Amino acid sequence: MPPHRRAASECSVADAQRVKDIEKTTNHDVKAVEYFLKEKLAPAFGKSGAKTLEFVHFGCTSEDINNMSHALMLRDGQKALRAAMDELTGGIASRAKLWAKVPMLAHTHGQPASPTTVGKELAVVSRRLKRQAAEIDRLVMPAKMNGAVGNFNAHFAAYPKVDWERLSRRVIEGMGLRQNQLTTQIESHDGIAELFDAICRWNSVLLDFDRDVWMYVSMGYFKQRTVKGEIGSSTMPHKVNPIDFENSEGNLGLANAVMGFMARKLAVSRMQRDLTDSTTLRNMGVGFGYTLIAIRSTLKGLGKLELNEERLAADLDANWEVLAEPIPPAENEAHIGEWNPEALKRAEFVYACGCLCHFVLDSHCHPTVNEYRDTLRITHSQIEGEFDHFLLTLDGKDPVQADLTANFRPHTRGDVVIPLFYSADPPRKVIASMRMTVGVQKLLYAPSDKKRLALKAGLTLFGPKGPSLKGHIVPKEPDPRCAEVNSLLTGRYAEALPKAVELIKALYAEYQAGLYGRFTADPLFDLNFGGELPEVTARKNAERLEARKHPLRTYAVPVMERLRHNNHHTSREGDPS
Repeated sequence: MPPHRRAASECSVADAQRVKDIEKTTNHDVKAVEYFLKEKLAPAFGKSGAKTLEFVHFGCTSEDINNMSHALMLRDGQKALRAAMDELTGGIASRAKLWAKVPMLAHTHGQPASPTTVGKELAVVSRRLKRQAAEIDRLVMPAKMNGAVGNFNAHFAAYPKVDWERLSRRVIEGMGLRQNQLTTQIESHDGIAELFDAICRWNSVLLDFDRDVWMYVSMGYFKQRTVKGEIGSSTMPHKVNPIDFENSEGNLGLANAVMGFMARKLAVSRMQRDLTDSTTLRNMGVGFGYTLIAIRSTLKGLGKLELNEERLAADLDANWEVLAEPIPPAENEAHIGEWNPEALKRAEFVYACGCLCHFVLDSHCHPTVNEYRDTLRITHSQIEGEFDHFLLTLDGKDPVQADLTANFRPHTRGDVVIPLFYSADPPRKVIASMRMTVGVQKLLYAPSDKKRLALKAGLTLFGPKGPSLKGHIVPKEPDPRCAEVNSLLTGRYAEALPKAVELIKALYAEYQAGLYGRFTADPLFDLNFGGELPEVTARKNAERLEARKHPLRTYAVPVMERLRHNNHHTSREGDPS
């Protein structure tokens, strides 16, 4: 073993005392260690190697030694903490599995809430602890070894041809640390702050668990096994207090106070350095110690816990009202009961707002779509599909993976409201149309290459002739031909938004007055969804409409005609929120 490694590995109490003796003269701890090492290594180097010993502290400032030492201490201390953390997390996770099917009355805002299970609530804690532990594991402590103010000044002055940054990195990374290349005289301590903050977050999750268990014990959900010889209270022998969880909570508070302060303090140092970090760093072990004591206390308390299933069942039996939660969704789906008139009025208003948004957007954008449809010789749907691709990409989403029907949910309440705007369509036809729309969109939803190829082959072989389905499958790659029209449509879209807001505000004013229709004096309503006068659209499409009964015939009907006939459902009262 090289002499310098032997000096470190065989360091004794007597050696430590020798360092302290030297420090009485130097009044400098790091310089005392330097002189001690030179004494220790002198026999191995002999008289001829005396000059070599001067390289023991070559070019180093005290902080080059201290920051490396602190980083190594934290690295090893982190391992000890993580072992205890994993032990506790495993204990909670094993009980989550054990009690996974034991029902328990949940409490929100301190009041009885919908049932949950004991295991599920413990699993929440286990998952949270694991997530925070992963954040701790992610951190690699940074370190520096670059001289008095972080510039390798003395190093380059003595040996200008040496790559000091690379040599420094090799030493630092050789000890399992990460080089901080840009520093002042001190390593910035940001890494220490990150570690302490991560441990504080883990501690906060555990503190939350301690308090919840304390509450469950007080409610009788958990019992605590007595240990022979232990006394719960000096005057009330019947009591078994949850002292382990209380001790843990107190120690976690102290740990977070110490490490929280250090995380805030250590990131701040005047100019190239001051000495306030030095005295602060001497308390690193305090925060770790309080954390370890807290973990051991919780583990001890966890080992005493027994589930009181009788009390859990009794609490559930005494709160049958919590089973009311699933009733409204069930009524919605099964269409049980009659609509409240005010609820129906609000639903009409919401649907009318949707119609308005659709109308304003289409009437602004469709003229541009139709113009480029004829210019580019591609279908209306293809241009809209390309614009969908463009907008989804802007939102940071994968256009191919995005499910465009995710917020479109056909349900039996919809078939009550929608026919009020389309008198020719009975409710059963409305719900069938909505389901068919979702079904077709899901059929054409092709996130994988295999389904995309299968759809294209199927449409080629069995689909309708002509271009009617082109554009309904979101393109995998954007069509460069549509770059210009996408830019123009973005502008039309931006113009449409404030107009939609203006019209919805007007509709809301009429909603409060109990009548629809007066605000439709806006010139926009002289147009249809295609952004044209109805008679112009009718003339353009007359032959095609008669021959194929194309849905575009509805474009010739101003949108608000669909809203005006239903005024008898409205009243002056109510809030549309």
